[in-house]
Amino acid sequence: MAKVTNAVATYDVPINKEDLSDAVYRISPVDTPFMSAVPRAKAAAVLHEWSTDAVDTTNTANARLEGDALNRATSTSPARRQNYCQISSRDATVTGTQRAVNPAGIDDMMAYQMSKKSLALRKDMEAILLSNQGQVAGDTTTARKLRAFNAWIGGNGSRGPNGADSTAATAAATDGTAGDIRTLSEALLKDAVKDAFDDGGEPSLVLVGSFNKQVISGFAGRASQQTIVANKTISSTDKLIALSNLNTTISFSEQRRGTVQQELFQNQQLLSLAENVEKSKIVQGALASKTTATSRRNAALIGGLIGLLLGALAASIADPFLQRRAARSAA
Repeated sequence: MAKVTNAVATYDVPINKEDLSDAVYRISPVDTPFMSAVPRAKAAAVLHEWSTDAVDTTNTANARLEGDALNRATSTSPARRQNYCQISSRDATVTGTQRAVNPAGIDDMMAYQMSKKSLALRKDMEAILLSNQGQVAGDTTTARKLRAFNAWIGGNGSRGPNGADSTAATAAATDGTAGDIRTLSEALLKDAVKDAFDDGGEPSLVLVGSFNKQVISGFAGRASQQTIVANKTISSTDKLIALSNLNTTISFSEQRRGTVQQELFQNQQLLSLAENVEKSKIVQGALASKTTATSRRNAALIGGLIGLLLGALAASIADPFLQRRAARSAA
């Protein structure tokens, strides 16, 4: 094989246009499932507070005699919780010259950089919210920090032999050490779900990394998908369709649940607005006051007084004109 003599090749032509795709492909994962799943509330101060309360434990021996005298039981008040608002930021700088040129796949480099920084900021916030971080009040030299979700779990946590829940209402928990890290199992997961449910929660979302996601995929609880895959009487195409339909149903249910939670939160905000702002209320109570009773005699007296004043005013205005007119007639 040999090149034709004197044939012009691409290696010899310096003016060929470059072949650069007019698109930018993002290859980094940007999912933030925790932030997308939790409801939102507006904070009006640096320290945001709310109240929690718990119902008394169930008493299966709760039986009384007819006419029995009551012993006053101890009542509990709601607990006051708090967390600080943490400031997180990302910034970008683009020169005016760069914004004036025409890069491939980007209309405005500044807008593109801001969009990319926004995604990075969301990932920062997701990692912070899921970390084991205690709250910090902050001052002029120390940045405020919020108490992360992991630090709030107490009483139903599953942390291993050397791990421990937080011992203070605002501190971080104690993570397990490298030597006692346990392998995730279906029994551990089911035990954590049970503890959360017994404490009043309704867990429906598990957040794990890619490694533990593969571990969970092997749990016996996913028998529906495993049964479909193991069934030898179903063709590969039908298996893919069945699995796709099952995954679509699960995904739709989770999305619907998130939508319902968001609508519930919005309705709660509207209800709070109606109860606290739009609800009618008495600004000032009605008070009795003394006043003159209305009668025909009083009305006639007031009318006569007004007429007298108007007549005097009209006479004082008309008198100069009448005097000038009388002088002209005498002349």
